[in-house]
Amino acid sequence: MNNEFEIYEIKPNETLSQIAKRFEMSSEELQAFHNLHYKKAGLMWFSNFVGINKILVPTNYKSKAERKKEHQQNFPPKEFFKEFYGKKYTVKETFENSYKEISEIDYQLELQINEEKEEIVVQIASKNFTKRKNPVDDKISSIAIACMDAVNPIGFVLDNKGKLKKLAHPEVYLKRFSEKRPSLEDFFVGEVYQNYLDKFQESWKNPENIFEKFRSQLLYQLLFPSMNWFHKSDEWQDKKNLAPNSFPVKMNFNATYEHEETEFATTKITGTIAEEISIQDILRGIKLDKILDNSSEAFAYFNYFTNKKTKILNSADAKIILSFEDKSILSHSISITAMRKK
Repeated sequence: MNNEFEIYEIKPNETLSQIAKRFEMSSEELQAFHNLHYKKAGLMWFSNFVGINKILVPTNYKSKAERKKEHQQNFPPKEFFKEFYGKKYTVKETFENSYKEISEIDYQLELQINEEKEEIVVQIASKNFTKRKNPVDDKISSIAIACMDAVNPIGFVLDNKGKLKKLAHPEVYLKRFSEKRPSLEDFFVGEVYQNYLDKFQESWKNPENIFEKFRSQLLYQLLFPSMNWFHKSDEWQDKKNLAPNSFPVKMNFNATYEHEETEFATTKITGTIAEEISIQDILRGIKLDKILDNSSEAFAYFNYFTNKKTKILNSADAKIILSFEDKSILSHSISITAMRKK
């Protein structure tokens, strides 16, 4: 027995609009509902019941107003609130290239959100990096992590929708690094390390550029969505960075929502590229006027799982796939999960 619909016998001279009104539906909505299950009772081509004496009606239909109210009760609000995030998250990132070479990295995030002079500031520290569950021990990764540890936590100002707005306290990070650099030089000895330290320190003299580098990372695109994403009903356009340190690309997005029979509300965002862009341009981070590989495709997926009662972000995952002539060129996926208190 199907609990989604029941069979309704049409009375003489009864109209589709009369039946629809009983269920707080429009004629178009009821016709579409019936046709969705037409194999059970016959397809309805017109609203005058030509050749039809039975119609399928929903058993638990909810009006548009009821569905909207239910959605608002189960999903995060449209405006950002500082309790949206947990304090700690585990992160897993995976990269796969066209040669099926896979790189995996795990780490942890610590977040602290404060209100400063009518601005919302989130402080983020990343730590405990591992590759394939083993400590990171290659030279470049080791010094990169050590340099970030020297300037952590990094602060960002958020707008009222929860999106990254700018770097907070940009003067602090260069000072932190300058103070801790001598101890780094004691450990990382040699010309290669010295050049890396010089470039890292120099980069913090341009906070706008540093901010764009952070914002281009998939982690930050996933972690800081617009709160409007939890309430979209139509297709929309947004710009996303499809590769680290690259330029933003216009994308078409759609959203679907689920909240039945679970403590978490699920928001699923899918996006496809909305402009002709060369994958080589994306990977180089330089947008050229001439498009050479118009068979390039890009797909983006963002999924969010929020607690229906507290509206707190429990977990999220994202994936970006760049392909050319149906062959995957680059796949980058990431997942974050709130750490439970022990």
